[in-house]
Amino acid sequence: MKVTSLLMAIGIIASNSQLVSAKGERGAIERCILLASYMSETALGPSTDGYKIAPGCGAHFATDRCSLTQLLSYLWAPEEGQLDSRRPGPDDLLKNSPAIAKLNDESPKKWTTVRLFQAINTYVEKHKGEKRVILTGNLDFNRAMPDATDFYDMVSKSADPIKRLDLDIAAKKAAAPPVPVPDGWQEIVDRGKEGTKSLVFLRLEDFDQFRLNMAKGNFGDAYINRPELKDLKEGNPPLEIRYTEEKPPVKGIPAPGKGQPEEKKLFNLQLTIDKYVEAGGDGALLRQKLLEAHNNMMAETDPLKTKYRDHIKAIQAAQVARGATSCDGPDVNIPVKRAVAK
Repeated sequence: MKVTSLLMAIGIIASNSQLVSAKGERGAIERCILLASYMSETALGPSTDGYKIAPGCGAHFATDRCSLTQLLSYLWAPEEGQLDSRRPGPDDLLKNSPAIAKLNDESPKKWTTVRLFQAINTYVEKHKGEKRVILTGNLDFNRAMPDATDFYDMVSKSADPIKRLDLDIAAKKAAAPPVPVPDGWQEIVDRGKEGTKSLVFLRLEDFDQFRLNMAKGNFGDAYINRPELKDLKEGNPPLEIRYTEEKPPVKGIPAPGKGQPEEKKLFNLQLTIDKYVEAGGDGALLRQKLLEAHNNMMAETDPLKTKYRDHIKAIQAAQVARGATSCDGPDVNIPVKRAVAK
């Protein structure tokens, strides 16, 4: 089964679906990738210019190489309005998460991407009267990769050590006679590949949800009347614009009894797509044209340029990371209840 169909089970929290950062499920997967890369460097030893992934973690905890809980603690960054003193330490992670504690007690060879993802993604500390602490609120990209120029650069390079380990394994197998592959190495690479493919999917879903939300909002008729869609509107079947009747709250509307807001027709992108396909239209072509129209429109719309470009940079960074792992590992299956805002 392809990774896109398997990942349809992933739930994207509506409040985080528009954020281009290391938050939520994207943050959990990114940490899974960084963990696999960190373990890859531990297996191979540093490159000629040293370790690249969280090189300061060991010194921070006065050890050679960090454990799972130490690395997760080290990569944590406070959210806006949150003090760094709330950083969950290794002992906090063990105390507050049975899932992390179980992973910590096991041989890493038994770890799976699914279990790591769920353990990281569900970690919560509640402090009375204060903002809760989660592992995926933010990620300190400077700690994760000091050589990175920004968050996106860090993500794009995050899988490079996994590639090194994968190539080393291939070289050992191709040698004459074959050289035994150390125990646990292949599992590290497999988890890294699962992670990079999952991240690309999640970032694409982020962008898809972003453009759907934008189409429901200010774009409306201007979006659907783009020249990119002209041929479909004049085709057979014709693309017909569908609307949703709503009475949206409007600032300054008179109180009840003193006048009511008029019903407003809002362009409904999903309904437009569904009805076009029901009439026998080419759904794949329509989505392609809609995305083309949306991309062009957003690129031309000043207030949205930053968010649009951030989404594109996040997707591109994830695709570079996936490319580093050759995208030929096992498919991922993260069975989390889906909760996507429609």
